[in-house]
Amino acid sequence: MDVSEAVDSRKSIRAFLETPVDDLLIKELLEKSSRAASGGNLQPWKIYVINGETMNSFHKFQSEWTEPETPAYAIYPENLKEPYKTSRYEVADDMYS
Repeated sequence: MDVSEAVDSRKSIRAFLETPVDDLLIKELLEKSSRAASGGNLQPWKIYVINGETMNSFHKFQSEWTEPETPAYAIYPENLKEPYKTSRYEVADDMYS
């Protein structure tokens, strides 16, 4: 696969199967991802792999989270005008549905 194919086939996954991922596959993915570029090798990486009862507990914690989060800054422009507003939602619909 070349870069163009990778970009063209990119998608964001928002739902997952409950099928466990094999530990060897996780290890392989982590080894490959450790080769990813980072800004001057200064970005700290922390990766947590959870499964089984730990993941179940984490899901329960997340589903019960009620405290609102306040973002440090607005990710999206507050008063996005047309045609950009409609385009933004159409692109999101294409990518995430």
